[in-house]
Amino acid sequence: MATLDDDIILEPDAIEKILNFWNQVEPETAGIGFNITNMEAHRSNFWKILFYLSSKRPGIVLKSGFPTSIMNVRENIKTEWLNGGATTWRQDILIANIHKKVLMLNGHLART
Repeated sequence: MATLDDDIILEPDAIEKILNFWNQVEPETAGIGFNITNMEAHRSNFWKILFYLSSKRPGIVLKSGFPTSIMNVRENIKTEWLNGGATTWRQDILIANIHKKVLMLNGHLART
């Protein structure tokens, strides 16, 4: 299952790369996101880290609830959250957990 915003422009081989990536990840992986390359890459600084607004690691959810950026990554990463408008999901995992209020999902961001 995939969700794509209407303004997403995929690279010509993006679907092929995502399908190949799905064949390489752990079976408990619930979702894989496309890499958004036309936005600023993840950066952190002392002040953002001090106020729980960032971390050196992209793709995590901080204790404050603030997620660190997963845009324009240079390599595939494991992440604690995925963008809603550029993702692919394992339908069986979503259906099996449909009635849970909180769903802990293993996700990856693929550098496509």
